[in-house]
Amino acid sequence: GQLGRGNRGHGRVERDDADLLNTGDRPRQWCMWDDNLTYCGDTDLRAAPIGSCYTSALDTLLRTLQDCGCGVAPVVAKRLEEVHFREKVMVACYRAETRGQYFQHIDSGGGAQRLLTAILYFNEGWRREDGGFNRMFREGWFNTEVKEDILPLANRLLVFWADCDCPHEVTAQLARDRYAMTVWFAHGPTLLRDRLPTPEGRKELVEDFHPVAPRSF
Repeated sequence: GQLGRGNRGHGRVERDDADLLNTGDRPRQWCMWDDNLTYCGDTDLRAAPIGSCYTSALDTLLRTLQDCGCGVAPVVAKRLEEVHFREKVMVACYRAETRGQYFQHIDSGGGAQRLLTAILYFNEGWRREDGGFNRMFREGWFNTEVKEDILPLANRLLVFWADCDCPHEVTAQLARDRYAMTVWFAHGPTLLRDRLPTPEGRKELVEDFHPVAPRSF
């Protein structure tokens, strides 16, 4: 189902009597997530700067990490060496009206190919009392030990591993709507293994993923 690892938005939910998915977008104290989303590719005319500025800058950042630039540890570069793709940019709004939140998860739960997450925030003058932290937990899925509460401050770029190294959650918005753009970088061999065997997978590969520039394969 949709709640299974790797199935968000793709699996099927036969019954959801508890409304864990908040499909009606109603104010709920308890739901798995409550974000309002759209996805933009590099050539999306609705948001031209995404392709001309944002994703090109992220590609440069990734190449720097892969090349051990700026003092990056070799173990990081090794882990990233087969990252050849990134997903479309996800633009998200968590609304204060519905106490928007997203309970603890790991980003590779949305697809085994996800290796690295990059989030850019757009919230001028955000304060702690506004809520909406990106709450990072210690390593291990379902770990309850909080490592850091990160404010979604405007022009802050947050980069972290998309697997069990970095479980995290978005805490409830208490006073303001919260805006962010997320990009997931994909492990090339895993992505191709999972998508190429089926027509649906090949279609998704073409429509939802971009090669990291400059191409390395």
